[in-house]
Amino acid sequence: MRKKCLVLISGGLDSALAARLMQRLGFETEGIAFLTSFQPIPRGGRSHSEEVCGRLGIPLHLVPLDEPFLEIVRSPRYGRGKHLNPCIDCKVLMLRSAWEKAREIGAEFLVTGEVLGQRPMSQNLSALRQIEKASGLKGLIFRPLSARFLDPTRPEQVGLIDRESLPAVQGRGRKLLLALAAELGVSGFSTPAGGCLLTDDGFCRRLSDLMELDLFRGGEVDLVKVGRYLRLGPRLRLIVGRSENENRYLLERAGGRVRLEALGSGPAAVVLGRPGRADLLKAAAIVAAYTDESAAGPVPVRISDPVETVTASALDRSEVAGLFI
Repeated sequence: MRKKCLVLISGGLDSALAARLMQRLGFETEGIAFLTSFQPIPRGGRSHSEEVCGRLGIPLHLVPLDEPFLEIVRSPRYGRGKHLNPCIDCKVLMLRSAWEKAREIGAEFLVTGEVLGQRPMSQNLSALRQIEKASGLKGLIFRPLSARFLDPTRPEQVGLIDRESLPAVQGRGRKLLLALAAELGVSGFSTPAGGCLLTDDGFCRRLSDLMELDLFRGGEVDLVKVGRYLRLGPRLRLIVGRSENENRYLLERAGGRVRLEALGSGPAAVVLGRPGRADLLKAAAIVAAYTDESAAGPVPVRISDPVETVTASALDRSEVAGLFI
C-alpha cells in the first residue's frame, strides 16, 4: 500500500488537524472539498478549504456536487439533523465521490477529521459504521483524531500507521483540539459548523419555503443566501440586497430571472417565480422603500423584463415588514 492519502477538507479545525497529522506521519497528502449551494459565500474569493490547504501546502481538488446534493437534501434516506441537514446522506455522498478522486490520483485510503461523539447524529460509533457500510468503504476511511477508539483500518492492518502515536480525541469539547492546533501550527480554519448553511435557522426557513413552492433548485438556493427574503405573492418571492456587495451578488447570479435596480443609491432585487404587471409594480415599491431618496418622493426603478424604468412610490416599511419570511 502506497503512503498516499486523500483528506476530506471542510475548512474547519478537525479536518485541518487530520491533514496535518497525516503529513506528520509521512504520508503524501492531498485534500478534496466539494462545491454545493449550501456553503457560505467565500470572503476574499477563497473558501475556508482553500485557505486551509494553502496553509498546509497541499493540493486541493474541488469537486462540484450540486445536483446529487440537492436531491439528498430534498429526500434524505437516513433522515435529517436538527434542521435540514442530512448529515449521514451527505457524508456517504462525499465519501463515494472522494473515493473516485482517490483512485484517480493513486491514494490508497481516505482521511476525515471526524471526532467520535462530537455530533449526535453522524459521529457516534453506530453512525460511523453505518456510513462506512453505505459508502462501500469499510476499512478505507481513517479518522486520525479518534482512531484509537475505532475499528482498525486497512492502513493500520498493513503496518503503515501506528494508532498509539495519535491523539485520543472524543466528545464535543474543543480544548484538546485547540491545544493540538497550537502544537501542530494549524491555523486559518473556520468556526464549528461554519461550512454548512443547512444548520442555520434563517437559511433553512427560506429553503423550506422554496421546497413548498417547487423552486428548490441550485440557482434559487444560491440567491437566497443573501438579502431580505419577502413574499411578493402566493407563489412569488423577492430577494432585496442589503449592501453593495449583495446587490452585485444578486445581479451576477440572477440569470434569466427578473431583476430590479433602484437608480441612484438603492438596492437591487431579484424575483423568484413569474410575476405579472401588478407584481412588478409592487416589487418596485418595495425596492423604493429601501432607498435613501424615498422620503423625497417617488423613486425611479429599472426592471429587466420587460425592460423599462418605472417611477415607484415607496411601500410603507410597516407593510414591507409583514412580507418577510
